[in-house]
Amino acid sequence: MQIWIDLNIDTHDFIPKEYWWANAEYVRNAIPQAYVLVYISPVGELCGFIGVSDGYISGIFIKKECRGMGIGKKLINKCKEVFDILTLDVYLQNKNAIAFYEKNGFAITGRKKDETLSATEYVMTWESERRDRRLLVMAFEGRDNSAHVLLDKLALKSGGEKLALKNSFLFCTNQLVQKLEDHTYERIVAFGQKPIIKNKIYIETVAQMDKDIVKTDYDYDGLAKYLNKNGYRTVVSKNAGNYLVTIFYTGLNIFKQRLDTKMIFVWRAFAQKH
Repeated sequence: MQIWIDLNIDTHDFIPKEYWWANAEYVRNAIPQAYVLVYISPVGELCGFIGVSDGYISGIFIKKECRGMGIGKKLINKCKEVFDILTLDVYLQNKNAIAFYEKNGFAITGRKKDETLSATEYVMTWESERRDRRLLVMAFEGRDNSAHVLLDKLALKSGGEKLALKNSFLFCTNQLVQKLEDHTYERIVAFGQKPIIKNKIYIETVAQMDKDIVKTDYDYDGLAKYLNKNGYRTVVSKNAGNYLVTIFYTGLNIFKQRLDTKMIFVWRAFAQKH
């Protein structure tokens, strides 16, 4: 708590010291409820910490002798790995703090009045690019391909993105790899057309290359129940087939290292008329 008190007094010379002492107990009780990261020096000294509640940064507090070492930036970056949106309030007079947050990707998105202190505050916000890319939906190209027709007709909400795959083993795999190098997704759904099935949807759960079998972490049982409930006959399959296996196998192997991304492949029946 001493770090919190010392830093606030040092950086808010326009606010009476008594204000921070009066609020110290409230902050002490709130800390266990927040997401808190601490920075420990190589010699074991506590240099500072950051507190976040539901994406709201209560503050970054660095000991005076530890400032200028990039600790605040490191704590912010760690929080960016956890939250898609970060917000905070900063007093208008605190020019150094405003400049620091702007340098770290925050923008002023609002203005409000602290009635207790009769002081003006800026609301500052940072948003991750991941937030705009929750879902990637893919399908192989082809005017008469039922999967691609579905892709064209899909109206994705904000956060969804489409990818038309080339009908080439190598090219379509490279397309997916490139996408995953540039962006992060929570879910990836790939659609394919399977001529031999009629009035059914096949959900593939594994991909196999030689003797190596990779299983999806996607909630395929939940997807199957949802589709069945909405009138679609659904089959959960473990036989992706040769054409699909390359891209599905590649994707699932990549996601072994990205546990926050789930991928599934869904076959649609062949349709001559659309």
